[in-house]
Amino acid sequence: MAPRPSSDRILSGSRILVVEDEVLIAFDLRASLRDAGAKSVRVAHTVADALVLARTAELSSAVLDVRIGHEGAGPVAEVLRRRAIPFLFYSGQPPSDPVRQAWPDAPALAKPTGGRSLTVAIARLEMEYPANGQTVAKSRADGPGPAGAPR
Repeated sequence: MAPRPSSDRILSGSRILVVEDEVLIAFDLRASLRDAGAKSVRVAHTVADALVLARTAELSSAVLDVRIGHEGAGPVAEVLRRRAIPFLFYSGQPPSDPVRQAWPDAPALAKPTGGRSLTVAIARLEMEYPANGQTVAKSRADGPGPAGAPR
């Protein structure tokens, strides 16, 4: 029997995109995700950079701030949805924010959230909705249907 990974390495092998415009928060997220065993943590500080990575990088999940500078993360969420890559929002924006409203089924964690809470949420997301699986968070524009990710 193979040894079980330590619960401290719950993201072992994960490839995660972090979209966060605040450098110190992004640095902290990257450290927490790497400490939890993530194989790769790609960080984008702009929507343009995030779109490039969302379209091209090998990813198992993503963490999106709702607002990147003056832009919303909606276009990034759409690319991830089309690629069947699960994501969650990590933001200080209220649930009434238009981006959050457009993606009502995407999990969301409020800033600040401890690193352990975030890594557990990502591990759960990846387990329940593996990248390139059949079901991921749906936008309101997708119409009715089963939600891909629990709130």
